[in-house]
Amino acid sequence: MRNVPILQKYFAASQTAPVYMSLGFAAYILFMKSTKNADGKYVGIVNGKEYTITDDYAPVLSGYWADADAASVVDLVLKDVSLWDIDLSAFTVFKDAVTKQLESLINNGFEATVGSL
Repeated sequence: MRNVPILQKYFAASQTAPVYMSLGFAAYILFMKSTKNADGKYVGIVNGKEYTITDDYAPVLSGYWADADAASVVDLVLKDVSLWDIDLSAFTVFKDAVTKQLESLINNGFEATVGSL
């Protein structure tokens, strides 16, 4: 992922989590919450409407979401070196920020989450 070198430089310089990048990761993780339908496609649901996910990593993230809470999913996703070429969970402040944003997206919705930034 192209953002990883930017994250690494950011952490080296500031040791804080970039707010909007944390939100972006959280939004991606939530978008990838899906199930496999009868046609073998991965689908998510937002506002009661189904959408098809064509991301190569849909099976992986769908598996992470199976019976897991937001914090566990964030930990699994950020630890997955096959996704990022690095264990992003090592940046604990980033992991905490992504978890906070994901929980806010789930509990409060997009507009309220973005409005609180």
